[in-house]
Amino acid sequence: MRPPKLKDAVAKTFGLTSADIDGPCRRASHTHPRSVITRILRERHWSFPQIGRMIGGRDHSTVFNSYHNFEKYAAVNPRVQMAYDRFKDRAPEVDT
Repeated sequence: MRPPKLKDAVAKTFGLTSADIDGPCRRASHTHPRSVITRILRERHWSFPQIGRMIGGRDHSTVFNSYHNFEKYAAVNPRVQMAYDRFKDRAPEVDT
């Protein structure tokens, strides 16, 4: 699954669009799916800057925080862990 398709699939799972993922909203309804995408791509050896560019041009430090907040988000929102489990094996390795 290519990164744009991953973003679309995760967004759809949360009732959002890819544009919503890229947008500026900082509500949990948007940050939780971003965290899923961040976690999956980071585990596939994507750098924080690469992930940031893919999800709306975010700074690497924002992506870093999203990655490290995944467990907290998964504890309060079961859909976070469900989406991660569903898509974790479908993301691509980073192009080298």
